[in-house]
Amino acid sequence: MNSEPMTLADRIRVSAERAGGGNKLSQKTGIPRSTLETYITGQSEPQVSRLIEIAKVAEVNVAWLATGEGPQFLTEESIVEDFKKTGALELPAAVVSRTPEGPEGFVLIPRLEVEASAGNGREVAQIYQPDQTVAFKESWLRRIGVSPNNAHALSAVGDSMEPTIRDGDLLLVDTSIDRVSDNGIYIVVLAGLVFVKRLHVRRDGSLVLKSDNPSYPDEDVPAADTADLHVAGRVRWFGRSI
Repeated sequence: MNSEPMTLADRIRVSAERAGGGNKLSQKTGIPRSTLETYITGQSEPQVSRLIEIAKVAEVNVAWLATGEGPQFLTEESIVEDFKKTGALELPAAVVSRTPEGPEGFVLIPRLEVEASAGNGREVAQIYQPDQTVAFKESWLRRIGVSPNNAHALSAVGDSMEPTIRDGDLLLVDTSIDRVSDNGIYIVVLAGLVFVKRLHVRRDGSLVLKSDNPSYPDEDVPAADTADLHVAGRVRWFGRSI
């Protein structure tokens, strides 16, 4: 019997088989087939955001997929235990369907399908499309001033908000905030594109979209065009895998 531990490439290959093969995994995750093949053969390693997508489609534990540690498949009992330890953890859809209320003291926050671009923008047809859910302690949400009814989660894509927000980070957004109140980080929709940016309001009514990464220049929105910019919420928390 082969006692060699599975490599990341091995675990991705197993996940592809569970998803019905490389072509289906590519189709369901949006990862190009040629790129996926480099993961399976060990020629390159995926970013965290792509590991999460592979784990979701293959219905495997993302921690196992990324590190080889922990169970390959999450049970409802193990997820509830992790809630107690960490305070917040993404729930697989199958578990959500069996426990729609979430563990005691936690609320399930809709995770939107759209990804907010920390870069040049992501095209979106409809921002409010629940995909999965993320569980947070209700008392913690209220302590930071976020009503569970107005909380949504989505992923960041790109590097323009580094080092504050990195590619693949999970964002908790307060969607009750629909205007700029200070130099916070907001989710904005402009010309059909979704951005995560700092917003600055000038005295003439124009706006500046600012990136934390100095490699990206500020983007000006003239006062005449601000009516076309929609503030979809303010980012109140972010988390990442390491």
